[in-house]
Amino acid sequence: MRLKLMGVAALTGLFALGCGAGKTEEQVEVEAKEAADALASALKEAADKAQGEAERAAAVQAEAERQDAKAPGVASSAEAGAMDPEGAMIAQIELLKAGKTEELRSHFTARLQGEITEEAVSKGKAESEKMPPPAELIKEIKDKEVDGVKTAKVIMPSGRVLTTLVLEDGKWLADTVWFR
Repeated sequence: MRLKLMGVAALTGLFALGCGAGKTEEQVEVEAKEAADALASALKEAADKAQGEAERAAAVQAEAERQDAKAPGVASSAEAGAMDPEGAMIAQIELLKAGKTEELRSHFTARLQGEITEEAVSKGKAESEKMPPPAELIKEIKDKEVDGVKTAKVIMPSGRVLTTLVLEDGKWLADTVWFR
């Protein structure tokens, strides 16, 4: 996308300088206008994408706040967020950054809870400072149900799977220790 924009900008500059060798002034103007329109279209596309990301982040925040207000018996927004896959990941990231080992442990499947140690969380917390915000870390979530078991693959912008969440007793639990 960035190269496309640079290429369109370069073409626009060339046409604006009249470097359309062997072309009439009218042809150069038409081509310059087409290049400018392509640049405007690419910029609008980028702006729309950025606005979509901002709206998604705002929706996630609003959902977390709504869950906090709706569930008075829930101890934290981290617990409330575990009710949907994206909220569960955001909750886990918040707990990791806060270094809350015991609370974080409850967000993993039983087979992994023993691996969520003070040492592992401490290392993960240090690494979490390099992480982008959750809205940028999570590109998409692919839900699936097999034999009555609901899972959700959390996909990063790179296309790699961050973790797989499993729905157990109404709570989305990570089935891999994703912060190592």
